[in-house]
Amino acid sequence: MKIYSCIILSLLHISISNAQIHSSQPAGGGEHLFQNNGQCVSPLKRAEIKTTLNQNRTTLYKTGQLQNNTRSSVKYEWPLRQASGFNYNNYYGISNYVDHNANVPNLLSDYNCGDRTYDLASGYNHKGTDIYLWPFKWHMYQNNQVEVIAAAAGIIVGKDDGNTDTNCDFSNPNWNAVYIQHSDNSTTWYGHLKNGSLTSKSVGAAVAQGEYLGTVASSGSSTGPHLHFEVYDTLGNLVDPYSGTCNNMNSNSIWNNQPSYYQSRINTIMTHFAAPQFNTCPMPATVNDTNCFSPNSTIYFAAYFQDQLTNQTAQYKVLEPNGTVFSSWNQSPSQYYSSSYWYWNRFLNSSAPLGQWTYQVVFEGDTIQHHFDVVNNCATIVSAPQALEKKERELNLFPNPANTQITIQSNQDFDIIDQIKVTNIAGQTVLNHKNIYGDGNNIVLDISVLQEGLYFLEIREKEQQYQKKFLVVH
Repeated sequence: MKIYSCIILSLLHISISNAQIHSSQPAGGGEHLFQNNGQCVSPLKRAEIKTTLNQNRTTLYKTGQLQNNTRSSVKYEWPLRQASGFNYNNYYGISNYVDHNANVPNLLSDYNCGDRTYDLASGYNHKGTDIYLWPFKWHMYQNNQVEVIAAAAGIIVGKDDGNTDTNCDFSNPNWNAVYIQHSDNSTTWYGHLKNGSLTSKSVGAAVAQGEYLGTVASSGSSTGPHLHFEVYDTLGNLVDPYSGTCNNMNSNSIWNNQPSYYQSRINTIMTHFAAPQFNTCPMPATVNDTNCFSPNSTIYFAAYFQDQLTNQTAQYKVLEPNGTVFSSWNQSPSQYYSSSYWYWNRFLNSSAPLGQWTYQVVFEGDTIQHHFDVVNNCATIVSAPQALEKKERELNLFPNPANTQITIQSNQDFDIIDQIKVTNIAGQTVLNHKNIYGDGNNIVLDISVLQEGLYFLEIREKEQQYQKKFLVVH
């Protein structure tokens, strides 16, 4: 079960005062369509990129920085992650897969025999996987919230940088990108990155699986922040990292653990003082979010979904500080949405109890929670004595990279830690310890069972959450 305490985000609306079961019909929201149905890379630009990469390879082979290998095919991990300090339950959607039907126009087939791809009458078939940020993509872009990481280890064989990254159409062919060749001589393209965010490593440098490459933006031919992920085999032929019945390029999946075709989940939930407004590209949305309300006010409750399938039921509940159900309702859409948002509103009357409330949504086995405060005057909550007196805990990990053990060092003594969890770059939990008793300001964690790679350490302590990343090498 996933528990999520939201910091920023959400929408919803419908008026009602006291009670339990309410209408499942939202007051607003609907499908969020991310349409990037143009040439991410024009034939001319693609030819230029390939020429540059081949020239770079020739130089790197001569200097010994690149070698012809005959190793077995590499396996990919997911090429995105949230930056430290951000913790949405999920942060993306997929708008387009590779098109496996070479005919045009509108003759589509993705690897799963679906139509989650596109082509153009000019003869263009989509050649990569488009992973877009959701929700509030321009806020994510501004805050460098989503990082692009190496899906597999390799050598940088090309970099493009210095190009505008707030594009909203297909008039600018120049993107920011990183190109990596792997140990089996296959190559991966990471495109539409943020200007100036690219790794400081130069062409010819090695990168580890999970290593930072840049942040997601909208450079080149693009209508919003997303990653264009494109893969070529050892012979330079386009391939699809996903295996499926209609993949006529390659028979095997390149993913270490292939993601599902539909990834049905809640990206985040939020409370708002008014319905959020999505503005035209590239203006950020007007989020209108807050976690503080007073009696005699209206709260907008919102939820943001990825791959919401027909008749999947989401169960909503709002709990008062003592656990009493203030309001609850269910929702089951009558059609599929690749990404969607819905909002309802509820009115707090003058007798609404003060304290910390909980907004909760249960969907497809996940329970997502968001806490908000009800006080007489929200202007005073930030100056409460406990907020002023609290000293922020600071954490460091050493050694980093580590081998068999890593020390968690704090500027304050540890008492009882509710949970220490370690996840890999695929989001899988690989270590999970609960109710740990600290010894001074250090905790030594045994990581001898972990394979080489990048990991994320999360500490939960009395409603506080801290995150750090570390590298394991052997």
